[in-house]
Amino acid sequence: MNDIAAVHEGRTGTIRRINVTDDGAQSAGEADYPAADASGRTVVFISAAGDLAPGDANG
Repeated sequence: MNDIAAVHEGRTGTIRRINVTDDGAQSAGEADYPAADASGRTVVFISAAGDLAPGDANG
């Protein structure tokens, strides 16, 4: 599917990757089915990457 999930910052015009680890590195898995709420403040996606949430032990 998608290796990268990104959002466009309307106020600044920049594009920012959102499926990154705490240190800003590309995650170890895909980012599938990205979606944003109507306000654009909340973005979600599905990923099997084990390095997106520190301390997450459910794989």
